[in-house]
Amino acid sequence: MSPIRIIKARWDRYFVFALRYKKRFYLNIAVILIAIVTFTFDTLWGSLFTALTVIYSIYDVWYTWREHRSFKPRKIRFDLQSLNDPLDRGGKKSLDLGEDYAFFEPEINDRLDQLRAQMRIKKDRYLIPEPLRTKYGNLFEEKRLLPDTNNEEKIRLCEDIDSNFIRRSQSEVVIQKTDYYSSLLTNEAFNLALYNTDGSILLDGRGYLLANNQLIGLGNSIASNHIGVSVMAITQDGYLLHQRQGQQEQGAHQLGPSASGSADWRDVESAMAEHAGDFFNLVRLAARRELLEETSTPPKALRVSDLRITGYARFAHRAGKPEFFCFCVLPADHDVVRKVPRNEKRRVHEICYTRVATETSRACADDLQTFLQNIKESQQVATPSLVASLVFAIQYLRQSEHPTLGARTESTVRRD
Repeated sequence: MSPIRIIKARWDRYFVFALRYKKRFYLNIAVILIAIVTFTFDTLWGSLFTALTVIYSIYDVWYTWREHRSFKPRKIRFDLQSLNDPLDRGGKKSLDLGEDYAFFEPEINDRLDQLRAQMRIKKDRYLIPEPLRTKYGNLFEEKRLLPDTNNEEKIRLCEDIDSNFIRRSQSEVVIQKTDYYSSLLTNEAFNLALYNTDGSILLDGRGYLLANNQLIGLGNSIASNHIGVSVMAITQDGYLLHQRQGQQEQGAHQLGPSASGSADWRDVESAMAEHAGDFFNLVRLAARRELLEETSTPPKALRVSDLRITGYARFAHRAGKPEFFCFCVLPADHDVVRKVPRNEKRRVHEICYTRVATETSRACADDLQTFLQNIKESQQVATPSLVASLVFAIQYLRQSEHPTLGARTESTVRRD
C-alpha cells in the first residue's frame, strides 16, 4: 500500500471514524474555544466562564480515564468460538462451507433473478450500538486491530429477503449507509469473546447478535450487515475464472470466486441514475464493478444485464451478514481477462482458470460440480464465498438454460 493510502486510511480510522462516536470531544473543543474568546474580554463573566471551563475539562478527563480504566485489564484473552448450526429450521436450509455456514431459502433463490424492488434509503447513518461501540472500539483502537485500509462507505441491508418479502405485493428494500470499520466491530467480532485474566468474561459478541440461539432478522439486528457480492464467471472460450487471493484481511491465500467484495454506497447513486432505483440491479451493478476491478474484463464488454443473481444467503459466523451470488458468461476470452490489475495485486494474487463445458447449461453445471468436488478432495482451502458461489451457480444452471451457453459467438474483444 502506498504511503498516501496509508495516511488516508489512518485519517479515516483515528479521526473521521473515531470522532463519529466521540461527541463529547466536539463539546470539549467548542467549550474551550468559547472560553478562549471570552477570556480576551476583561469581564467578570469571562473569568467565570473560563473557570467553569477548567473545572469541566478536569472532570471530563477524570471521567474518560475512569471509563477507559474500567475496560483496560492487563491481559485479554481472545476466544474464537465454534458455532453449531443455529438456523436449520423454519424453512431455511444450511449450507456447510467448511469455515462457515450459510443459511438460505431455496424458493427465494429460485426467483431472485426475476425479482424487482425499489430501494428505500434511511436518512440516518448506521452507528454501532453500545456496549459494542465503547468496548470493542476501545479494544480495537488500543490493539491496532483495525487494518490500514480505507474505511469505505458501504450499504447496510435492513430487511430480510425471505418468503415474507416475496408475499408483499409492493415490495421495497430498506437500505442504510454504513462503513467497513463498523462491520469489523460487529459482524466480524461475532465470534470474539473477551476474557479477563481471572477467567471472567468481559464481552461476548453473540450475546448481542443472537436470540434464542438463532440469528436475528436483519430488521432487528444491531450489526452493520453490509451487502456482500460474489461472482462466478465463465469466459466465452470455456474457462471458469477463480482467484487465489493475496495479502488481505480476510481469506488470505485462499481460493476465491472470480470476484468478490461488497456493495459500495456509490453503487446506490449509479442504480438510482441508471436503473430507476431497482435494488436487484444495484446488486448486479456492485457485482459487475467488483469483476471489472479484480480482472481485466473490458468495461464495454460486460453489461449489467449479463449477470444472473443465483443466490442469497446469510453467513452464520459473521453474525448473519448478507451476501448475494451472481453468475455470468463473459464476452471475452480467458487470456484477455486473466491479468490482475496493478492496484488489485494486494488482494488478488492471481486469476486461475479451469476448462468447463459450455455446450449446455447442464453440462456446465456438471463440470462446476466436478471442480467443487476436486477442491474438497484435494483439501485446498477455499473461501466460503467460493463454495457458496459454486453451489448456487450449479443449482441455477440445472434449473434453467443460460441464454449464452451453447451459443458459440465470436469474441468481441481482441486478444493481446
